[in-house]
Amino acid sequence: MEGMDSVTHCFFWSMLFNITAFVVVSLNSKKSEQEMYQAEIFVDIFRYSAATETNVMWKGTAHLTELNSLLANFLGHERAEKIIMTYARRNNISLEQKEADPRLVTFAEKILAGVIGSASANIMVSSVTKAEKLKIDEVIHILRESQQMIELNKELKKKSAELQKATQQLTIANEQLKEMDMLKDEFLYTVTHELRTPITSIRAMSEIVHDNTDMPEEQRQVFLGNVIKETERLSHLITQVLNLERYESGRQQLNLNPVLLNVLIKDSIHSLQPLADEKKIVIQEQIPDSMFLVRCDADLLQQVLNNLLSNAIKFVDAGTGKIKISVHSSDDELQVWVEDNGHGIQPELQELVFDKFFQAKNQTLKKPHGSGLGLAICKKIIDMHQGKIWVESAEGKGSRFIFTLPNG
Repeated sequence: MEGMDSVTHCFFWSMLFNITAFVVVSLNSKKSEQEMYQAEIFVDIFRYSAATETNVMWKGTAHLTELNSLLANFLGHERAEKIIMTYARRNNISLEQKEADPRLVTFAEKILAGVIGSASANIMVSSVTKAEKLKIDEVIHILRESQQMIELNKELKKKSAELQKATQQLTIANEQLKEMDMLKDEFLYTVTHELRTPITSIRAMSEIVHDNTDMPEEQRQVFLGNVIKETERLSHLITQVLNLERYESGRQQLNLNPVLLNVLIKDSIHSLQPLADEKKIVIQEQIPDSMFLVRCDADLLQQVLNNLLSNAIKFVDAGTGKIKISVHSSDDELQVWVEDNGHGIQPELQELVFDKFFQAKNQTLKKPHGSGLGLAICKKIIDMHQGKIWVESAEGKGSRFIFTLPNG
């Protein structure tokens, strides 16, 4: 050892003892997984540096077949093989080795993260690799990330359900708007159709009287009388259209007061008795002795009774027609029945008779004089009183119109 200065002696002996101690301790102690992982990266630095595109390195090894099988469970065999081969070709990775290249393991985890979330992907890849043991802080991080993913999925499902509900509501609203637009067009058409009939009659009879100055007075009076009748019919139609518009727009307010239903029924029968006598029709009433007190708008309810009775008079045969009006009581409602022995209503038309201008839209029916608005107005008035109205009928066996009112 002669010929070396003090600095050289210091360096030689320091390195000798340190290296000897490092080798002896390394050979006689158990290496941790972290040390093995760090040693592998340090020794093969060029292999791993190219794989860390996102500065993430999988801490372990895996068999290539197991990695392919894992991806195939979520992506399908064909797609999984195609993805692995494409990535290996792009990064010059050999697929002939038994163990998967760490870059493939990292890439597989990223692919799975896009399908099941990063935390779940980490756990799934761990199941097929010989990875280092996770520290407690890493476990907590995975659990926290999984919880966040669950909460995010819940929120996304909630938002999706809300969006679906809003879309459905918009679709329904759009369909309702289309239906309202169609009904508006139909309403305008039927109104003009009904107005045209009396106007045409008035004009024709007026022209006849105007052009025939030498017409006998008796015949002139007949034509003028018909003009007056058609004018009254036209005025009545306009009034009904305006009334219906008020009811449907909500501008018509109910004037609710306690009213004796018995009195309203008797008044309606009395006012329409002349029309019944003219056709030799019998009107019967079947009302119990009890006084039925209802809270209603007397004028509007009187209009319902008059419409139902007048319709019955129109549809029964002269001389043999019979009409019966009766009251039936229960704990929570009153029912008023208006029955006739007319020709009845076809089953498929029984719900349609309450539509506006039903007569004008169904010209195959025998159309009586009237606007076709009477039953539509009745239904609206009963609806405003929180009641119901319907018809029970069979062809050739007459009809029974029933409406209800809250009792008391």
